Amino acid sequence: MSPRPTNSAGTRRRLAKIGASIVKYFPLAVRDACANHNITLKIKRPSGTLINITDPEIAPADVIGVKPNESIFLLGRFVSKIAKEKGWSIEDASKQAWDLLNESPYSPANGMGAAVQEFPPTLFVSGAAHYSITKAADLLGIGRKALWMRRRQWGLKRNRRSVS
Repeated sequence: MSPRPTNSAGTRRRLAKIGASIVKYFPLAVRDACANHNITLKIKRPSGTLINITDPEIAPADVIGVKPNESIFLLGRFVSKIAKEKGWSIEDASKQAWDLLNESPYSPANGMGAAVQEFPPTLFVSGAAHYSITKAADLLGIGRKALWMRRRQWGLKRNRRSVS
């Protein structure tokens, strides 16, 4: 069986969706690293107020809700904070930052499973659109093989329509 032909525009859309998921969930890994290593780092809430990322007043779900721009620049601020606190070069602090982030189950290096399972994404689709489970898996970047494995794991049969 030959592999399914790929559409470069479709592939780009899937990669963009995966990238958007990483941006959304990345602050959770930073929050874990800061909490586990007593690092004080402020983030900007969507309301514009600054708060310590480990402050008990801010729930993990609120950390996910920061604006994408805040999440994207969070890594650089995290590295700079480590460099400043330790008196290290940016290169050394960058290596240390990734080591600290990778300790978190929410780290992008550890996959998106823990974050998505604990904080499932909400999907909005047009009522006029028809999305099969397979199409939804493709849009989420899960892939058909992972969907097939879950169906098998859960004992779900695939409904096949006969073609006449």
